[in-house]
Amino acid sequence: MFGHITRLVARCDRLPHVTITWSQCLRDRARERPNDIAVVDGDVTLSWSQLDAIADGIASGLSAEGIRPGDRVVSLLENRAELIGLAVAAQRIGAVLAPLNPIVTEFEVTARCAAISPAVIVVEAATANEARGAGVPLLNLDSGDWRDLVRASGLTEDQPADEATAQLLFSAGTNGDPRAAMLSYRAIGANLEQLAALPEPVLTSADRVLVVLPLFHAYALNAVVGAALRFGATLVLQRRFDTAASLRTISDYDVTVVPAVPPMYLHWITEPGLAEAVSGVRLFLSGSAPLPPAVHEQFTTLTGHTVWQGYGMTEAAPVLTSTLVDRLAEPGSVGKPLPGVELRLVDDEGTDPAEGDPGEVWVRSPSLFSGYWPDATDGPQPDGWYGTGDLGVLDEAGALHLVGRVRDLVNVGGFKVYPREVEEALESHPAVLEAAVVGVPHPLTGETVKAWVVLRPGERATPVAILDHAAQRLARFKRPAILDIVTELPRATTGKVARRALRDGGA
Repeated sequence: MFGHITRLVARCDRLPHVTITWSQCLRDRARERPNDIAVVDGDVTLSWSQLDAIADGIASGLSAEGIRPGDRVVSLLENRAELIGLAVAAQRIGAVLAPLNPIVTEFEVTARCAAISPAVIVVEAATANEARGAGVPLLNLDSGDWRDLVRASGLTEDQPADEATAQLLFSAGTNGDPRAAMLSYRAIGANLEQLAALPEPVLTSADRVLVVLPLFHAYALNAVVGAALRFGATLVLQRRFDTAASLRTISDYDVTVVPAVPPMYLHWITEPGLAEAVSGVRLFLSGSAPLPPAVHEQFTTLTGHTVWQGYGMTEAAPVLTSTLVDRLAEPGSVGKPLPGVELRLVDDEGTDPAEGDPGEVWVRSPSLFSGYWPDATDGPQPDGWYGTGDLGVLDEAGALHLVGRVRDLVNVGGFKVYPREVEEALESHPAVLEAAVVGVPHPLTGETVKAWVVLRPGERATPVAILDHAAQRLARFKRPAILDIVTELPRATTGKVARRALRDGGA
């Protein structure tokens, strides 16, 4: 398929094939530690036995409403305890959970529902209006109908098949168009066991984990909530991110593990009292996009904490690599593959790139999805390998550094420009906090590089000074022709820079 490809970043021993479900994990926690705290949601505190009972009640109620194995259950909810109960409940009756971003428009809800034909949409007061146009029955968490539903009883639970679809998570995939990735019980369970096989498990039963990342996304839903169920950690929920409020939550609730995305670190480093607020945290994590080295450095200087970075994608349920694998938090690195994950780089001709050159990241893992809804198209190849659409390079230690997306490559007169390489050159200027570049049309070369930079708080620099500094590290064709200084970069809800917004209209 690829021609001559021999170099693997990692080819780990296969992990034992045992599919662990969230339903089973919650049952185990409720049996072993019934009175320990499972979830803190504002004024609501739930023990493991209470969360287990809530999941049973929701499952029974959905079953009584006619929801059957394989039916899609859409959620349109902010971070709240009921969503965790719903996620487990769907597994207990074999339904497929399809969480949507609660801030999407009615048009987007209707389009997503048309794509997957759900049997029901679970909403809250704030999202009910956006869901009404989809023509699907609604269950409102904030109504008496919901309270009646969760009092229903008579649950009969069957062990799901490994390859049955447990979740449909919308992803931009490799072509940029939202599609529903089919995550099986096998894929979700495998990623939990890969995390458990790290030299030091990412979570323990003594941990309290901040959950401010949106629960419609694979990072928060599977790598945070799923892992907490697997390891028995307490989940501390926050509806949405607010800089000062998140630090108060970390301090007030003795949070020990903080999964985050780069924009959160950007905001935290400007907040007075940061070091004191996070003094009790043992582990800071970052994912969804590379953390700019300048931000990492400043956060560590201010707090004394290292930020452990990882790389993943919805289609991998989601974690693929982490700097926790060998406990080397090299700035710019997203680490090495988790146990059981294989990774390699492939160039345009389907072969190994030259040493140090970028290539598309291909992965093979039992945590990979089955394909896209409804007919499992565009999934892993028959031999298990899957092209991620991400471009990366390997450092001397074999750790992965991301340099962009295949579709974000800039073609300047036939020469390839990798966005991350240019961004790192710009970020090496002492006044620059973060940068983003895209290709824009040019009459002579087809495309040229345009850049946007955010300065460090209190720093000043001119576009000319920044460009002159970056020119020392970049070949002429890679140097931005245009540079704008902005106060912030546009971002998707997952924290990634919204490059399409930059192309369409700037920051």
